[in-house]
Amino acid sequence: MAHIFVLAMPEGDEPANLIQSVSMELERLTTHMDYGIKDHQDVMLLVQNGLMDCIAGSAGNVCKGLIAEKEYEWDIEYYTRIDTTFKPTINFCYRCIEKRWNL
Repeated sequence: MAHIFVLAMPEGDEPANLIQSVSMELERLTTHMDYGIKDHQDVMLLVQNGLMDCIAGSAGNVCKGLIAEKEYEWDIEYYTRIDTTFKPTINFCYRCIEKRWNL
């Protein structure tokens, strides 16, 4: 199983709901893997440049901590324009397919 999460900066006065949702899902997934409830899962994060500097509060800190903890296990791609992540994301998907079916 593979997961791709997108972390984008809120526009204007938008609340940080997306960041909070992604952070909660990452935390849940990580906990399930750590306790053997789920097998290892491949994870890719697409993180908008500057986001890590501007997120604050508990959701932001949890997210930052998870990313720092899993930095060498997860594929993390930082972007300014989301279209620059297409090739790395496709490559991630191919690697996951190859691993899944032992190609």
